[in-house]
Amino acid sequence: PPANITKQIIGLSDAEAAKIVASWHRKGQLTSTAASGEVTGSDKQNEKSASSRSSFPLGIPRGNAAQLVNVSMHQLAIVSEFAKEGGLDSLFQCHCDNSIPPPNCRVMMLNMQLIYQLKKYIGAPKYQDLVWEVKESIPVALLRYQDIQLKEINVKEFSDVCVATKDIIMSVQTDDSGVKVATPNQDLLQAIDILRLSMAKKLLLCSQLQKRYQGLSMIKDIIETVSNKLPLQLEKRYQLLGVKRNVSTSGKGAKPNQVSAANISSAPLKSSLTTVQVSSWLVENCIINAIFGESLHQDLVAKSDVILTYMA
Repeated sequence: PPANITKQIIGLSDAEAAKIVASWHRKGQLTSTAASGEVTGSDKQNEKSASSRSSFPLGIPRGNAAQLVNVSMHQLAIVSEFAKEGGLDSLFQCHCDNSIPPPNCRVMMLNMQLIYQLKKYIGAPKYQDLVWEVKESIPVALLRYQDIQLKEINVKEFSDVCVATKDIIMSVQTDDSGVKVATPNQDLLQAIDILRLSMAKKLLLCSQLQKRYQGLSMIKDIIETVSNKLPLQLEKRYQLLGVKRNVSTSGKGAKPNQVSAANISSAPLKSSLTTVQVSSWLVENCIINAIFGESLHQDLVAKSDVILTYMA
């Protein structure tokens, strides 16, 4: 709306502001219709075919008047046209369609950023629907990764996708009374951690040795965050075996027996999983077989002491 309309709605309730803005829009539409003449039959047919191409035939609903004070009608028109032409459908289709390769982590981040930016243009119910689509489609896309995608994955970017997924879900989560919550619930955190472990397993089974190291490192990170007694158990094990622990020279103050590849994975995050859940996951997913099975590699085995000690 122009400046004079904006000034009129300052301090008004949403209902009163909406009436003024709607009246201004109606006047603009009447002027536009008079200038362009009657709509032809072909125009109607084009509108019908455009709406049939999308799951959002009416575009996306606008937010309330207070949200849209600083948003131009041209921006709203572009967002609505994007939805009507199937833009949102295509976004989620690239995550879930098995006939096309899954997108890389950078594309997933861009898709989530786009959805988040739509928050100020659309109503809360539609935004929540889009977020639930994100919640379902991002894990599907990641778990569709095959060897060719795993060889290209950057673990830092994958970690960013996990954090962004959690954050965008948090943007619509509320408690039982409908109040927005400030911290994620346990179920959400555990779902993200299970997703991390699932991707770690995929990397561990990759044909590229470097990616196998990354998968092993991710699993070790989770284990080390859930087991407080693990460092003591490792120390006792080495004392009994009479083996000197290797000291990494990757940097000042490096810890003993640490994988000397700071770029392999980010610093371990606090896990929401319990020791029982992690142990069950290791057994159910045959992680020991993945390390010591047909694709056994000496260096990989040498770095698996944390997993062996944890499961002992």
